[in-house]
Amino acid sequence: MMLAMYANDNDGHLVPGWNMRKGMWMSKLRPYCTDANSIILCPEATAFLSTTGLATSPFTTWGIYGDPGYANGWIPCFGEKGQYGSYGINGWLHDPPDVGDCYSMGGADRSNYWRIINVENPSTIPAFGDSVWEGTLVRHTDRVPAVPAVGDGGVLDGMFCFLIPRHQSGNQYAVNWVFLDNSARKVPIKELYNQKWSKNFITGMTKIWPAWATPP
Repeated sequence: MMLAMYANDNDGHLVPGWNMRKGMWMSKLRPYCTDANSIILCPEATAFLSTTGLATSPFTTWGIYGDPGYANGWIPCFGEKGQYGSYGINGWLHDPPDVGDCYSMGGADRSNYWRIINVENPSTIPAFGDSVWEGTLVRHTDRVPAVPAVGDGGVLDGMFCFLIPRHQSGNQYAVNWVFLDNSARKVPIKELYNQKWSKNFITGMTKIWPAWATPP
């Protein structure tokens, strides 16, 4: 709802994202919620990256920005001091300028962004969900990580942010997601590749699932 209100006030455009100063959802959407801190943590996520030495797990939260334990007090240009949370945005739900005041956007990705809120089949487009970082750009070529919540080779972007056994749905691990039509549902992690993350995302890609992805 906060994302929809932001878009309504900005001619239908979504938040700019990482390449703009204070351009991420944590800053842009805060004016639309009087008590944002009450909704940004999953009860299952209890460890802050600022206390884990940035070591991720299915139950860690990103932040706290500016805390000495968070990369020596690092505050990303797209965020603000004190921010934290356990949910992340689908990074393709941004409307970034080609040249931002944090950094410029690569040309190859420009056609992938949704940019506006009024698109076809919004119920198939993930908006916010359980994550170990504040958001990411998901690609259909992303591999399933060998260890949950840990990116291959230390790469931060990718589906691994959302492929976490934080919850369970029946006999499957699942994550909670809000979609662009404002619907919310629990999505089994093995179904995440079947969602329409970006304009050019190819759904239904066959993946190799390691043992951790299936509950005992």
